[in-house]
Amino acid sequence: MADLLEITRALKETQHAEISFVSFDSTHEEQILTLVGLALADYELDYLENVIATVLNEMINNASKANLKRVYFNKFTKDINNKEEYLNLIQSFKDDAVVRIKEYHYLLEQEGMKICFQIDLLDDGILLSISNNVEMTEEEKIRSQVRLENASKLKNMSEAFDLFASDEEGAGLGIVLNIQLMKNAGIDSENFRIDSKDGTTTSQIKIPYKIKKSDNLESIYNRVMKEITGIPVFSNDIQDIINRIQNDDYKEDEIIKILEKDTGLVSEILKEANSSLGKQGQFDTLTLAIKEIGKDGLYQAITSCSTRKILQSRYSDFHKFWNISKKCAFYARGLANILNQNVSYERLYLAGMFHNLGKLIIFSLEPELSHSLINTTIEEIELGVSHAQIGSLVAEKWGYSFNLVSLIKNYTRPMTSPLEMKLEASILHVSDYMIRSEMKRDKFVFLDIFALAHIGIKDREELARIHEELRFKFEQTF
Repeated sequence: MADLLEITRALKETQHAEISFVSFDSTHEEQILTLVGLALADYELDYLENVIATVLNEMINNASKANLKRVYFNKFTKDINNKEEYLNLIQSFKDDAVVRIKEYHYLLEQEGMKICFQIDLLDDGILLSISNNVEMTEEEKIRSQVRLENASKLKNMSEAFDLFASDEEGAGLGIVLNIQLMKNAGIDSENFRIDSKDGTTTSQIKIPYKIKKSDNLESIYNRVMKEITGIPVFSNDIQDIINRIQNDDYKEDEIIKILEKDTGLVSEILKEANSSLGKQGQFDTLTLAIKEIGKDGLYQAITSCSTRKILQSRYSDFHKFWNISKKCAFYARGLANILNQNVSYERLYLAGMFHNLGKLIIFSLEPELSHSLINTTIEEIELGVSHAQIGSLVAEKWGYSFNLVSLIKNYTRPMTSPLEMKLEASILHVSDYMIRSEMKRDKFVFLDIFALAHIGIKDREELARIHEELRFKFEQTF
């Protein structure tokens, strides 16, 4: 963890960081994807996490296989530039060495084979580079150039399969599909390049800070904005109660008298108060509930049940959203309690309940593109805006407090939050990470290690222990 913190600090201070290795393993993957995740989050491009992780994985695999191929041919004293010897050995290489790449680590190290990952934060974008210290053969250079040229002309994935599925090296399709994936995300193919000279091969991807959406994607984006405009606001009565609660001249007796006129609302508040505290029917009167949960707890209960009522009436898949959010809210408050952090437990709980609000809206508009509220990567790529940004716009419309809106907007990139909200944003970020890790739907689940350190968790082992404790408590409570 200390090494990773050191590397990430170097990136923030110098706008550059690099990681070198002989064989790619889980430690290098964590370091690289954490660096990339932090950079994307800083520029509100975190919705690209899984796309970039997929592309980088392909780039690193190609570099690893290129180094391994040279070692393998040297082992059998074959000339890789001799076409006949190449054809005689290449199938054996794929059947033997590629599937047992870890067993060749010693030979790779002995022959000085290395791979270097570099990240540079430029004026106009994030530059990611993968280099290996083997130059392509002339035939490999020609084949690579043809793939890239063809990839830039393809219109969809099916064309890529038709053109490259039978590629003899097996890498052609992977490169082309990744370029197509980048194009779908709004990153033009000219931002991907491969260069091989002077004993080194380097593949690069540049992620512009500003990604232009096509007319079709702009149309989808406008649909989301229109949906936000059409979502109902709180009723005047509810807004009046919320204003009274937030007023410095808050009078508990006065609030109780107003609330008691609406038995349905009282029932919802009692249900919300009991649920948020993990209690089943303990509060049977409004007075008892308010005395227990206090002013902030009452604000949480009214805001939560009013928001739930609007969403439940508007979105048929609300229950999926609610089940996930309820767990995140429980984890967020439980995590703050375990770590004994001085934060607003009520605000954290409410933020946990509605941190995924943007995902619910995306899912409702494009249900055919997603199988789960946990994984809206495709939709976010097409929209060019993260679910957290969408959720914060709705929260702002509903008159949520500035700090609550900030939590919903910044929990995916907690260290960019206002100073006074970094702690709560970090707790919510880690809570969401635990939920997403449980679902195991995303290829890569980003965890900001600075957020981990900020809330006082020293390493992933401690996080795993806390996660297991919270999961057990949740299952016992609900």
